[in-house]
Amino acid sequence: MKPSAMRELKFASQLDQLPEIYKQVADIIAQFPDFEKRGPHIELAVHEAIINAMCHGNKYDKDKSVYCSYYYEEGKLCFEIRDEGPGFDPSHIPDPTSPENIEECNGRGLFIIRTVSDRIDYRDEGRICCLCFLADEA
Repeated sequence: MKPSAMRELKFASQLDQLPEIYKQVADIIAQFPDFEKRGPHIELAVHEAIINAMCHGNKYDKDKSVYCSYYYEEGKLCFEIRDEGPGFDPSHIPDPTSPENIEECNGRGLFIIRTVSDRIDYRDEGRICCLCFLADEA
């Protein structure tokens, strides 16, 4: 499969956008048959990153947008989720699996993203979350 140019989607920071977002993310992944087995995990990670951007980044401000860019390159599919919020330091998010945090709600989305992604990076003071996934093994 040939490398693709980066493409970007833009969404309002409103929960009523989620069904359309989920459909578009599924449609993106379906374009890349090498990721068929990993598709549900990729969808889950991208959905969590988008929801985090809406909720924690943009605080559901209808005047702020969430951007989802994606590209394919050399056996990997990458997504960049960007918000217009103040940013954050992911190292300050507590581990939700540690005993003192097990009953807390915060940090679970990032834990899921870290667990299912092959690579995760943050840029622009945490306003951009970059997720990469390796193709299914033959």
